[in-house]
Order: sequence, then structure tokens, then C-alpha cells
Amino acid sequence: MGRLDGKTALVTGGARGLGSSAARLMAAEGARVVVTDVLNEEGHRVAADMGATFLSHDVASESDWQRVANDMLDSHGQIDILVNNAGVLHRSSIIEHDISDWDRVIAINQRSVFLGMRQIGKYMVEQKGGSIINVSSVAFNHARPTTAAYTATKFAIIGMTRVAAKEMGPHGIRVNAILPGMMDTPMIDMIDPDRAARDKQIPDVPLRRTASADEVAKTILFLASDESSFCTGESILVDGGVGC
Repeated sequence: MGRLDGKTALVTGGARGLGSSAARLMAAEGARVVVTDVLNEEGHRVAADMGATFLSHDVASESDWQRVANDMLDSHGQIDILVNNAGVLHRSSIIEHDISDWDRVIAINQRSVFLGMRQIGKYMVEQKGGSIINVSSVAFNHARPTTAAYTATKFAIIGMTRVAAKEMGPHGIRVNAILPGMMDTPMIDMIDPDRAARDKQIPDVPLRRTASADEVAKTILFLASDESSFCTGESILVDGGVGC
């Protein structure tokens, strides 16, 4: 038996990186997985490889969230797991930050988490149960120059997670966040495109290495499963000890 047998999961930003790894692990553990992304070609390919369903999805769009939720309910009749993983990074100093770039990061990284919890949470309330996993970042307590918008959203996700856990807990819904550190993913390549410079940061990590996406995805799998049945409102660092 799989750890997620009989459950249906939605993973945003699932075309690559952490989202793809989380979706693959959950599918391997028996979940019926729906992968969403704006990267349509990659998303279709990844979903086909793991026997999942792909839906094109702008996570900053309220109507897209309604469409995705309705499609899932029509196909599967339930939504048990939501992984709010989609995110982007735009690098700029605060003084030089263009407001349109700021708004775009806030919309994709923060507004999307609110929309997802609101839309999918409605159905989980009706079901009287579910697990929501929001992807924040170790950036919440390790500020980096030129990442103000990204860092602000990762702070916000922790706050929303705690509020949602208190509001939804009486309905049997668990809401948790994970805070990844350095991972070998396309997002990290955007944050630190200079790999040689990035390698110089490894001595600051107690485990002396970066994580693979699969390693971090295993924490998502734990929170999605009934093994974490008494965990809610938590912000779990998966950072190799950076936040010690």
C-alpha cells in the first residue's frame, strides 16, 4: 500500500524543480496527482511521465483557480492535498525596483497562496479534511540583497499558514509550510547564477552541501500523508542546518 492511496493531490508549479519532485513522489505513493503550471510543454511531459494530469494554470488568477478546482472535482470528486509551490524571483535593489515587477512577484508568490487556500479550502471544509502545504523559504530569516519582493512573499506565506491553520483546523484541515534552503533547482540558478560563488556558501551549511529537490520533496510527502496527522501551523526548515 502507498502512503497516499485514495488521495487526490494538486501541485502548483509542478513542471520542474521541487514541484515536479513532490508530484512524482506523491504519485509513486498512490495519489492521483494533478500538476499545474504555465510551462505547458514541460508540464504535459512531466505529468505524462508519472501518470498524472496536467492543467495549464496561472496561479495569480482567481478564475483559473476556480477552473482548476472544478476540473479536479469533475474528474476525481475530491481534493485532499494542495501544494502551493509555484513561485518566481525578480532581482533588484529596493531603490531601483520597478513597481510592476514587484506586483508580479507578489501576485505569483503570495496572492496565489491566498487564492489556493481560499478556493481549495472551501472543498476541504465540505470534505471535513485535507492537507495544505505552502512552500516558503529559508529566505524568511536570511535576507539577501536584491531579493526584497521574493523575501517579502516568503515571510507572508508563514503568516498566512499560521492563520489558515487556526481557521481550518476545526474542519480537520492541516496547513503547514516548508522552508527549503539551498537546492539544486532552476530557482536556485536564478537566485545565484554564479555556481562558483554559490559553492563558496556551502561551508555555511552545517551539512556542507546543497539539497536535491527529492530530499526536500520528502518533507512535503510527510506533510501530505497521515503520518503528520497532528502537525499543523508548522514552518519546517529543510535547509541543512542553516537556520540553527
